[in-house]
Amino acid sequence: GSAAMTLAWVAAGRLDAAIIRNVHAWDVAAGMLLVREAGGYAVDPDSDKSPLDTGSILACNGELLLQMKQVIKDASTAV
Repeated sequence: GSAAMTLAWVAAGRLDAAIIRNVHAWDVAAGMLLVREAGGYAVDPDSDKSPLDTGSILACNGELLLQMKQVIKDASTAV
């Protein structure tokens, strides 16, 4: 599927959250803008760096952001 379409679905409220890994900036830049303009967050799930630099993106609303980051952290340490 399309990373931009997935992010558009988050922006529209069709998805609560999306985690996308190993993408290029041009695959997600427009979708990140849609999410942010809709009031959501588009961040790197593992660091404070820009998803455009890392190639990993977590997109969701503000209510889920901290919970999703914790779930990702817990899952990565469990392995």
